[in-house]
Amino acid sequence: RRYTMPASADTFVKAFRRWFDSAGPPPHAPFAVDEHRARVPSKAELLDRRSQHTAHCKSCSGALKNAERIRRLCRFSVLAGL
Repeated sequence: RRYTMPASADTFVKAFRRWFDSAGPPPHAPFAVDEHRARVPSKAELLDRRSQHTAHCKSCSGALKNAERIRRLCRFSVLAGL
């Protein structure tokens, strides 16, 4: 296999890839090419959860925004206390 889905949140992505691998391109576009197969991604790209999942998941991106807000608030609190 050329790709790895390390999280259980990617179950549907894995199922789609299995289906796409077996079915091939859609019948209305027999010339369609899976451009992601043209190159082998690096390990860093495969394990980059932010671009693969967090950026697209409403729940995870909201949690990330909240964590960043809390981090900024903590930094401000520390600076204000000095």
